[in-house]
This record gives sequence, structure tokens and C-alpha cells, in this order.
Amino acid sequence: MRDQVFVSYSHKDSTWLDRLKINLKPSIRAGRLTVWDDQQIAPSAIWRQEIEKALASAKVAVLMVSPDFLASDFIADHELPVLLEAARKDGVKILWVAIRYSNYRDTEIEQYQAINDPQKPLDSLSSADVDKELVKICDVIKSFCPAAPIDESTLSAREGIEALIELMRNPTVQRDVATFRAVFESSSVQIDVLGRYKDLHDSLHTLQFQCYNYILETVRSARKRPEDPTIWENVYQYEPTIENIIDELNRFAHDDQFDALSGRIRGLIDNLNVLLIAVRDCDSNQIEAALRPVSMVLSILPQRINDRLDPVARAARLPHLLEALTKVGDNLNKFGIDPVRKDKFEKGVSALSDLNENLMSQIESHGKWQDID
Repeated sequence: MRDQVFVSYSHKDSTWLDRLKINLKPSIRAGRLTVWDDQQIAPSAIWRQEIEKALASAKVAVLMVSPDFLASDFIADHELPVLLEAARKDGVKILWVAIRYSNYRDTEIEQYQAINDPQKPLDSLSSADVDKELVKICDVIKSFCPAAPIDESTLSAREGIEALIELMRNPTVQRDVATFRAVFESSSVQIDVLGRYKDLHDSLHTLQFQCYNYILETVRSARKRPEDPTIWENVYQYEPTIENIIDELNRFAHDDQFDALSGRIRGLIDNLNVLLIAVRDCDSNQIEAALRPVSMVLSILPQRINDRLDPVARAARLPHLLEALTKVGDNLNKFGIDPVRKDKFEKGVSALSDLNENLMSQIESHGKWQDID
């Protein structure tokens, strides 16, 4: 099924990829888009197979065109032919972004839609104009990606709430709903806390599995083959990842919710800044020294977060919400409620019950996988 945005770029333009992804992040977080680029390939994966799988799932292809992009043999031989064939046969939409002035007119790219003016590529614009142009580019990408279908349980829960609004006109129901409201406000706070803990957990997961493990392997290879300079060819790819994680951690460090962990978070930020300098210098001794404290934090902090995830998730009090709503439902038949609205309300309660079961199942599953990890 073709349902995602595939971004094709030269690794020498990775800074521009990161700026595009930052602008797309709100749409990705909202479930509006699924975006793939080769930075998502796991360390143990066979990278060519992963790229081929992503190409087969592309609905929209965004080409970040520059002289380095056009000069890349891999892009020219393996990515572009597949995308252009998919555009002809399967209707994949080809969009391209002019990053720098380039000789695109001598390629097939010229016949496809450029999102921005090739005569005014991004690197020729002022900083403010680049931000403005990136917003426009993201809007164009979104316009070719239909909104993801609403999950059935989410839709039922929403319809149930809408039906509840109608039921609220009855004084007796209002009293029952007052209990629901009190529990709901408490649950909302816990759900927000749970989301923030998960964001921090995901940042640490990205650090370990998309950055730390790669760099550690590079250092080990450099130790074995110190005379081989090609070992360092791709290490620059991890600089944007480290910078992005530092930005995310700075946000967490200033979040009151993480006061108990703020010391370790700030320490990790300092360690990553040292690591970033060492990576830029391709100094294996400095990198190895910088990785040691990062390794210690990665062995401790995720477990501290997991210790908090379980009680926070359970404190969401979904069973109490169900109990409060069930009391509302028990009174519905007494007041001649419209059967259609009553049915929607009951489906909403059932959907909430399903969500509660799923959450409890995820908590248990996450704990088991964390023990294995």
C-alpha cells in the first residue's frame, strides 16, 4: 500500500533534510503524514532492502535537488528510476525542492513539478525567507497526502461524547456527568504527563539506536583499521541527529514534570555537546571518551523513565471514567433518550473500555520488552 512520503536526498544535503523534517514534524505528530528517509534505517538492517521497501510504499516522492543530488550514482541508478516508473504506472506524485542551483534541465526531473522556484533555491534566500519557503513546501506536500482515516474506536468515542453533550440537558444526567468530569480532568492531566514521558523515552531510543550504536561501531572499526580513512566517511550523518536530540533534551530539561530527572538530562546534554565536537573532528579517542558517560546515562535514564511510565499510565483512571459513564448510561432509558444518540453513547463507552484494555496490555507488554532489553 502506497501511503507515505519518501524523501530522496544527498547525504551532503542532510542539513536541509533536517530543516524540512522539523517543519513537517507537527503534521507527522498529528498523524497527517508518514515520512521516510534513509536516516530511519536501523543499524542491523540491510539498507538496500529497507530503501526498496520504502520506495514500494511511497505515495509522494520529495526530491531535494542540488548538484550533489544529481551527481549521486546511487540516486541516479537505484532511487530515481524506481520513483519515475512508479509515477508513470502507479500515480506516485513527484515533487522536487531546489536546494541549490543545479543542472536539473539535463535530467528527467525537469518535467516534474518543482515546489519552489528553481531560480531562487533555498540556499540563496535569507534565513526568514527560507523558513517561509519551507512552510509553503510542507503545505504542498500535505496537499497530496489525504488525511489518514480515523481509527474506528476513536470515531466511536468522539460520537459518544457528542451524544453525551445532548444528554447533558437532563438535570439527572448532569449530576452523573459531574462525577465523570471530575475524573476526566484528573485523567487528562495524567495522560498529558504520560505523553511527555513517552516523548523523552523516544528521544533516548533514537539516541541509542540511530546514533550511539553507529558511532560506537565506527570507533571500533577505526581502532582495528587506523590507516583506513574511509571509516569516517559517513560519520557526519550523525551530527544532525545529535543536534536534534540536544534540542529535544533542552526542552525536557526545562519541563517541571522532569524535575527529578533534570540533573541527568542536563548532564546528558553536556556529554552530547562534547560528543558532537569529537564527531566533527573524527577523533576516535575523544569520541570514545565522550561515549562513556553517554553509555552510563543510557543504561540508567530509560529505566528511570520506565519506572514512572507504569504508575502514570495506571493513574489515568480509565476504569473510573468507565464507571462514571456507566452510571450515566444506566439512567438513559428513564428519560426517553433518542435511540440513535443512546446507541452512539453506548458505543463510545464500549470504545473507551477497549482503549483501557489496550493501554493495560501495552503497559504489560512494554514492561516485558524492557526487561528483555
